[in-house]
Amino acid sequence: RAQTRGLAFWSTEERMGAKRMRCGVCQVVSIMLVSTFLAAAAVFLLMVNSSVLSIHSCHIYVPQKLAAAKAVWESLLAYVNRRGMGALLEEVVALVREDVLDLAPFPQLKGEVDGKHLLMVGGARTPIAFKRAKQLGVKLTLVDDSSMSEYSEGMKVDRFVGIEGFGHVSVRSPDAVLAAVEEATRKCGAHEAEGCHLGSYDGVFTLVEDHGPLVSFIAEKLRLVGSPHHASKVARNKYAVRQAMHKAGMKVPRFALIESAEGLGAAAEAVQFPAFIKPVFGVQATFAAKVRDMDELKATYASFQQQIDVLHHPIYHHGKEMILEQLLSGPEIQLEIMVSGGKVVFHCFSSQYSPSRDSLMFPTVLSPSDKEGLLDVSTRMLEAVGLTHGVVHLELFLDPVLGPQVIEVNNRLSRGFLPQRFLHQAIFGEQHADYYGSVFALALGKDPAFVQRAGPPLHIALYLDKPSTEWWRTDPKDAPNRGWEAEGPCGVFFGASPQHAVERGREFQEESIHHYKRSLVDQHDAIVLLGVLGLAVLSMRLFFVGIW
Repeated sequence: RAQTRGLAFWSTEERMGAKRMRCGVCQVVSIMLVSTFLAAAAVFLLMVNSSVLSIHSCHIYVPQKLAAAKAVWESLLAYVNRRGMGALLEEVVALVREDVLDLAPFPQLKGEVDGKHLLMVGGARTPIAFKRAKQLGVKLTLVDDSSMSEYSEGMKVDRFVGIEGFGHVSVRSPDAVLAAVEEATRKCGAHEAEGCHLGSYDGVFTLVEDHGPLVSFIAEKLRLVGSPHHASKVARNKYAVRQAMHKAGMKVPRFALIESAEGLGAAAEAVQFPAFIKPVFGVQATFAAKVRDMDELKATYASFQQQIDVLHHPIYHHGKEMILEQLLSGPEIQLEIMVSGGKVVFHCFSSQYSPSRDSLMFPTVLSPSDKEGLLDVSTRMLEAVGLTHGVVHLELFLDPVLGPQVIEVNNRLSRGFLPQRFLHQAIFGEQHADYYGSVFALALGKDPAFVQRAGPPLHIALYLDKPSTEWWRTDPKDAPNRGWEAEGPCGVFFGASPQHAVERGREFQEESIHHYKRSLVDQHDAIVLLGVLGLAVLSMRLFFVGIW
């Protein structure tokens, strides 16, 4: 009461100052609170609108959305604690540059590649590649099938070289592709046609696995940066890769070449059952299957040989031979590697399937020692094969008996979830990299663009509602539309660490999934959501304290 009476002795100017100070403090607090609620609302909308997180063809939903939003918040705080607010802001700036301002996410790379002319072999339907080329000032000549002419115009490619039946020609007649590319350049120089400003080629690359040998062939003929032609041919041949690894003294699963039905008995005796059969020149996991006994091997081999169609997959112009391998088990790991001058200059363990293939994690839940072993076997494999330049996508098993094992080497950039959008890589990638910009840089003999970090800002685990154990038995000619990715709904779980995300997913699978109903807002979240809205309203009312 004494303090209240004391106010009467204040001058009008002093009372107004006190009121303004109270008003200012309330407004600042209100703005901070409202900003926090808006951020939470944005995260919540992300949980609801899961199309932003479209992964393969899995039908994604986010259960327990407020719990997921809390996990996202905790993960971001942990990331800031590890790397600092400055690092997070730099990554936000890179996202804004790429996704909002349509600029290169890493501006320093533009100084390295701006104005360079690259030959892109195949892969016309990769719009992000053309987008990144424009952002970096890279000039592109695309050589692909003649049917891609109109599409390339829509992508505003600097020059298009169309070849009728490119899939067949690229595999069987690399000289013809080189001749067409050189002829286009000569015609341009003679007639000053559109695209003549491009000049000679500074580098060559591909985003298509089938064209790896062709790119190396062109690089050797035009004296550009690239892996040796022989090494690229080995990398495209699964049997040759196994031979190279075995010759280098590496531990490999038992394997045998099958050139005809007459060789099935010898292959089965060498490998033993259960085993896995796949084409020597396979693509997209087509015509690959687990076989348990001789009868199943014979039936599977006969079925595959009958269905293999060179028009569907031109790579089989190389041959229809198959390889039988000892069946591996354990988690399947996806590893992205960048090689320059024969040295691994970047690696990222991007994702991990569970041994039963009922879940997928971004990034992995591997221990440091497991990562070291996987990277070591991958590096030794690259040396054995002889790849020296470019981006390589590897698939590996962490087998409980044989240890780290390479199952696939793909001499091109991954077509998976992370490279699809820079946003994906920035948020969920173990390392922060500009994949497409790095492809351009490596083709020019330059360093790739990435930021080394110990884990991403967010970690996710995907769990199938109803996983299948017979995923390989679907149509062998349509592998991209089979497997766990197309087996119906899968829940997405966020965590402050890979282990936390996995634990949340497992708990939900064991306790809640059978009575869970997918909806816009989960029932058990409704009361909490109403409380959040009430606090937001109170925060807005606080803004007007001292004004009204």
